[in-house]
Amino acid sequence: MSVETVFVFGNMVSCLGDSFSINKGMKFSTVDKDYDDKPNEDCADQYKGGWWYGGPSGCLQCNPNGRYALNEESHEVIVWKSFTGLQCLQFIEMKLRPT
Repeated sequence: MSVETVFVFGNMVSCLGDSFSINKGMKFSTVDKDYDDKPNEDCADQYKGGWWYGGPSGCLQCNPNGRYALNEESHEVIVWKSFTGLQCLQFIEMKLRPT
């Protein structure tokens, strides 16, 4: 996958709420390739990993690349905002399948 991959998806199934589709249409950013739509921020550097950062609500609504930090609330930890707000999760598991 190229770092210029644009995020497009069909149906998402989650019992945790949708913290993912906000990034639809965004390019994949990494610490050395800043493709987010925030001119004064480098979201990949700020949040420590590659992701489809951007959208109307800031850099992210979920951060699967965050660090695990029990009892910490921050964008820098593993977070899925529609489920836990900024409270840290132990892990996030994503499964993809062809449509």
